[in-house]
Formats: sequence, structure tokens, C-alpha cells
Amino acid sequence: MVASSWTTYDSVIVLVTILVPAAMVGLLVAMTRSLKRRQMLQRGLAHIVFLPEKRRRFLIALTMLSTFFLASGAVDALTGVGLISGGLATVLSGTTFIGGAVSLFLLIITSLRPGTLTEDQKATLAWLPQQYYPLALGPIELADNG
Repeated sequence: MVASSWTTYDSVIVLVTILVPAAMVGLLVAMTRSLKRRQMLQRGLAHIVFLPEKRRRFLIALTMLSTFFLASGAVDALTGVGLISGGLATVLSGTTFIGGAVSLFLLIITSLRPGTLTEDQKATLAWLPQQYYPLALGPIELADNG
């Protein structure tokens, strides 16, 4: 009975549901490895720690990601108990999923990648004593050595 009501639309939804998360995880791993290999991840983390505008961008992206993650769970729970169903559940689920994927992408692209610094940002980093940098990079160094 289920097979007779299966449509092309259902097939597309299943494929998207399987392929998009796999592609996002692959992209996340590839981008993080690329940043780490070029030692840009360490600089990006130092920029988050020492530059207020980079830290603000990181926190905004992290907040967006957390919000979409929690909203996705709420939508699934409400769908599971039958409070929302049909098209509304599909739209809300898709919206939270796409929002979370975009937030994850922004977190990596805008926050963890160091990018080009303005003169003010360079000046901010220039006055910091070198002994402060291990505070930002300590967790990375422990992971590399441990």
C-alpha cells in the first residue's frame, strides 16, 4: 500500500534528505582540513580570541546554528505528537534544515577562516605580547601533540 502512494516528489525528498547532509559533512571536513593544513585555522582562532568584530561574527554564526538546531528538534517533536502536519511540517523542517546548513557554512567561511585584516585589526594584533597567542592556540597544539 505504501509503494502505490510513493511519488516522484517523495523520491526527491528522500534523496535530498540523504545527500544534502552527506554533502554538508563532506564540505565541513574538507574545509576544516584545508584550513588546518594551511595553518589558517590557528590564525582564524587567534583572530576570534583577540579581535572583537571577528568574535562577534563567530558568536552570531554559532547562535544561528544553535537556534536552527533547536528549532529543528522542536519541529520534529511537534510533528511527532501531531500538533503540526502536512505541508506546514515539511516547510518548517526544510527551513530549519537549510538555515542550519547555511549557518554551518557561514561559521566556517566567515569565522574560522582568518581572511585579510584591516590596518586597525593588524594594529590590535601587533600590540599583543607573543605570550598571549598560546592562550588562543593551546587547544590546537594539545590536539596536535596528544
